[in-house]
Amino acid sequence: MSLEVFTDPVPGVHTGRGHRPSFGLGWTSKDDPVAITVSAGWSTLSSSTTSVDANWQLTNHTGNVSFGFMDEFGLLRAYRDYSGYDVAQVCPNGHVVNTMAREAPQHNQEYCLECGEKTITQCPSCRAEIQGRYYSPNVVVLGNAYVPPAYCGKCGAAFPWTGRRLEAAAALANDLEGLSEDERQRLALTLPDLVRDVPMTKVSADRFKRLVAKAGPQVAEAFRELLVDIASETAKKTIWG
Repeated sequence: MSLEVFTDPVPGVHTGRGHRPSFGLGWTSKDDPVAITVSAGWSTLSSSTTSVDANWQLTNHTGNVSFGFMDEFGLLRAYRDYSGYDVAQVCPNGHVVNTMAREAPQHNQEYCLECGEKTITQCPSCRAEIQGRYYSPNVVVLGNAYVPPAYCGKCGAAFPWTGRRLEAAAALANDLEGLSEDERQRLALTLPDLVRDVPMTKVSADRFKRLVAKAGPQVAEAFRELLVDIASETAKKTIWG
């Protein structure tokens, strides 16, 4: 079950014992189903102790406060009464389909609309779920930016989009005409260190920056588009500031 708050009344939805809310919040049970449900985590909520204000702040009068957010689909949602990560649905090329695949499954898609590949919600190597949006009852989300992780947090394997972007970057490095053969090889060797935070990351990032600058601004922008979403914070700061 889940909790959803709407600004418009929902005809026929009630909060129990004859009360009809103006914001569409309701209980559900096996014997009395309604359009909007309240999760078991909200056991303290009732028709007499819950209110919603214009800032999407859901408050029960026992003192607990949970803040809502506008998701990437423009829908108002309320956080659950605990913190944690949802599951992300992503295609192998890194196109994000849904950052809350468990909480908002109605937005899941079997195939990516941008490239047509089958989407995934689990690591292909170990079947662990892909980390999605983080939610917390005491945090207000000001932006919706989400970048899928480069590596699996359970088995350490690179996700498909990480490997594919590295392969594309290596192909670009090998095809550069403005660099010598030795320079192209050295440039390609820096790439794996750019997507990991390891002792060689800073060294490789400095080398990458020098060689790419020699190849020209158009090449530099092409590399940036390929790597910016999977590069480590150290590499991004070193290369792009």
